[in-house]
Amino acid sequence: MINIPIFKSHLHVEVIPGEGALILSEEAARSLHGSAYEKIVPLIDGQRSRDEIVDALAGQVDAARVYYVLNDMEAKGYLTEATQDIPAREPTPSDGPEDARLSQLVQAIERAWMFQIEASRPQDNPDAYHSVAIVGGGTAGYLAGLAIRARLPELDVTLIESSSIPVIGVGEATTPELVCFLHGKRFLSLDVSDFYHRVRPTWKLGVKFLWGLPGDDYFFSFPFQFGRPSGISCVSRRS
Repeated sequence: MINIPIFKSHLHVEVIPGEGALILSEEAARSLHGSAYEKIVPLIDGQRSRDEIVDALAGQVDAARVYYVLNDMEAKGYLTEATQDIPAREPTPSDGPEDARLSQLVQAIERAWMFQIEASRPQDNPDAYHSVAIVGGGTAGYLAGLAIRARLPELDVTLIESSSIPVIGVGEATTPELVCFLHGKRFLSLDVSDFYHRVRPTWKLGVKFLWGLPGDDYFFSFPFQFGRPSGISCVSRRS
């Protein structure tokens, strides 16, 4: 049993206020739901013993619950014994209003994703990949290729698609997240004005569903009302 716990070095840990905690690795993302995790996770810093964590949370979390959470995370392989060779590190808290929890979660995943990209560059890791093949074109394939070229320009990227598959014959739409993907500094950094003049996109304000009896149609506008470029901080514009 681990006495002085610390998260394993390959894990990136985020505390999500009001939700719990998020543990990300190169293979997966795991959610730990509940206020107990929200309070316990920040104290797993490689400095406190199990008993000291229990004492620090006296009156906030039942001692049996604290021990259960620690045992559960140890059993799942998240924790290891802290030693002098392992530097102490604290989970990164996410600050924000109550209605921004989803945004905090997305930002946490983005931060961890960017951390993993930087850590996997060939000059830092001799075993890292030097070439990538994307099987399948279309919107997903093309955007994946552009993202890899933008973030990892040292990689050779090959996109493989069939010449016999025609362009998709239905309409395609996006949500505001694609605005940050196309124009945000973390991804493609395309100038929004130049992009608009070249592509001439249709602005989507919502979706109207026609179903049921007359008058039962439904207009779905969320989250499109948040898609205005003027209200998105990630958008890059020409001066």
